[in-house]
Amino acid sequence: MSEHDETIYRTSPGRLGKLMAILVGCVVVGGIIFFAMGDYWISELSPAGMKFAGITDEVAAPAVAQTGEDIPVTLDFIESKDFRTLAFNALPGEPGNNPTINAKVGDRIIFNIVNAGKSFHAFGVTL
Repeated sequence: MSEHDETIYRTSPGRLGKLMAILVGCVVVGGIIFFAMGDYWISELSPAGMKFAGITDEVAAPAVAQTGEDIPVTLDFIESKDFRTLAFNALPGEPGNNPTINAKVGDRIIFNIVNAGKSFHAFGVTL
C-alpha cells in the first residue's frame, strides 16, 4: 500500500451526468434525422444493391453456351456426437470424408446439400 489510502476519483458524478446527457442527445438527434428522412434512405437502391440485383448502365454481354458437363455433388453435413468435429459425408478418418470435387472451366457444379446438424454452425465449399 502507499502512504495515502484515499480513493482517487477520476471524474465526478456531475461530469458523468454531462457525458450521459451529451450521448443521449446525440442518439436522439440521430434517431430524429433517421426517421424524418426515412423515405429518403429507402427511395433507391444503394450501389451495392444495384450490383447485386444486376442493375447496370452497361450493355449486357451476349449469352455464352455452356461448354462443360454437369457435375452433381451430394454433400451430407454431419457432426460428431460431442459437436467438436464437423464434416461432409463422413467424419475424419472414415472413407468419403470431405470429398474433393474436380471440375474444369465451363463445367457446372450442382450441389445437393443435406444439413442434418443440430448445432449452430456455418459451412461452405471453397473453390
